[in-house]
Amino acid sequence: MGFFATGAGDLGGPCSILENYKETTDERPIYFKPYGRSAFEDDLLDKDVIEMLKAKIIEPSNSPYGFQGF
Repeated sequence: MGFFATGAGDLGGPCSILENYKETTDERPIYFKPYGRSAFEDDLLDKDVIEMLKAKIIEPSNSPYGFQGF
């Protein structure tokens, strides 16, 4: 095994030391239009997101503050 991760599976999963919590207000979330990407970049991003979801590094969210472009 080397010093660097070669994929999401090498990272060891989610952090179990603390829970990530963001306190929000009842104000309307700010929406920014996603940056334009090529079809090639979209494919790479989709692959990476799916890999991180499978490795439980990230999790789906229905928050209005979360990324809604996937």
